[in-house]
Amino acid sequence: MRGNVERIEQAGDRVVITSRHIVHDMRADGVLEHGVHDVSPVGEEIRVMAEFRNGRLDLRPNGGRVMVTRYLDGDEMVWRYGPFRNRLRRLSGPPIVAE
Repeated sequence: MRGNVERIEQAGDRVVITSRHIVHDMRADGVLEHGVHDVSPVGEEIRVMAEFRNGRLDLRPNGGRVMVTRYLDGDEMVWRYGPFRNRLRRLSGPPIVAE
């Protein structure tokens, strides 16, 4: 995940996460039907329930167990995907892309 850049926007329980080739648009209200509805690169449907719990945004594929969590820890965002944990720092502006 080195070099990964995400843009995260929130208004109430609506969250939009944009990164490289994806846009996840969801309501974090714990209802699967209001969560993420995407298609994987191989054409499989992706359905993920989203909810805020204890200051964290938890994502549960098909409403099952938590697979992805995001939360603030000081000035950094901790992003956990399964067993992997990454720390993201806030950029002061858009990244510079080398041509």
